[in-house]
Amino acid sequence: MIDTLRQADVLTLFFSSKNIHEQLVNKTKSVLRLLMQRQSLTDKELEMVWTNCQRYESTALELTKVCIGICQFIDASYVVFFTSKIVQKPKSTVKPKEVELMMSLGRRTASGSGAIEEN
Repeated sequence: MIDTLRQADVLTLFFSSKNIHEQLVNKTKSVLRLLMQRQSLTDKELEMVWTNCQRYESTALELTKVCIGICQFIDASYVVFFTSKIVQKPKSTVKPKEVELMMSLGRRTASGSGAIEEN
């Protein structure tokens, strides 16, 4: 399955476009979950997803919702990535859903997933 997604370059197809849309971000939830669960999402791909979703408030919000929904399944490196991206934002631009994501990621690490110990 992951090889098929890689060959089709699905993430680039969905996330590199300037025409990215919140519904498209929502529809890729299972793809992102699968790639993150299998630790198959590269830093470059993750950066592309994050950066392009930040272009519009609606897509940034949708990506945050997707991450909240899958955060209990993701590897520690993804926890660190999302946490650092939110922390780097100017405080005045941090949205309530991003705070909720941070709290969800914190609960994930507190539940014994090993994210803190690994990093």
